[in-house]
Amino acid sequence: MSGFCRKSLCLFFALVFIFALSVPAFAASARTTVYRTKTGEHYHTGDCRFLGKSKIKTTLDAAVNEFHLTPCSVCNPPAFETEAEEAAIPTTEEAAATKTTRPANGEVLFSKNKTRPSTLTFENGTNYDCLVTMTNKSGTDVLQFYVRKGKDATIDIPTGVLTLNIAYGSTWKNGEELFGKNTQYDSGEEALDIGKGEDWTFTFG
Repeated sequence: MSGFCRKSLCLFFALVFIFALSVPAFAASARTTVYRTKTGEHYHTGDCRFLGKSKIKTTLDAAVNEFHLTPCSVCNPPAFETEAEEAAIPTTEEAAATKTTRPANGEVLFSKNKTRPSTLTFENGTNYDCLVTMTNKSGTDVLQFYVRKGKDATIDIPTGVLTLNIAYGSTWKNGEELFGKNTQYDSGEEALDIGKGEDWTFTFG
């Protein structure tokens, strides 16, 4: 009888362990910190062994909605509790359109590309904040980021022939009004033909 009990307990703990591995560690909010790699398709906890080559800090919202990543099955990072909860979070473009707080320097407001294998260092030498939008040959916006006055920001960017369109001003209003009635506009003199793994620098002002 005692032998049967020991086997039953072993089976019970084994089932509990398997179940624990099959679900995410815990439900989390959009701002929960997770980690990604430059080229991977999953997001991770900070101590995951798959972060050996690169470890990029991000939020759960960005991992799911901006980079379209899924949770790692090995480290079981935080995940949204239900599909409805995930769907309730605005897309990056919607968030950019309604953002009312002044964005951080180098903050990406939206990106249409899951993979951004190159970099652009935007050097803002003016006394104005800049909202930079990168547009492809067909006129589609593919990336938008914010650079504060007198600051530099290095951004991961996609490949292709891309044009920089810059809106700038003194006081940020929101993603629709930008800098209000005093918003000014400029653009790069020519499109950038960006190849994979290239590092570009653009000086404004």
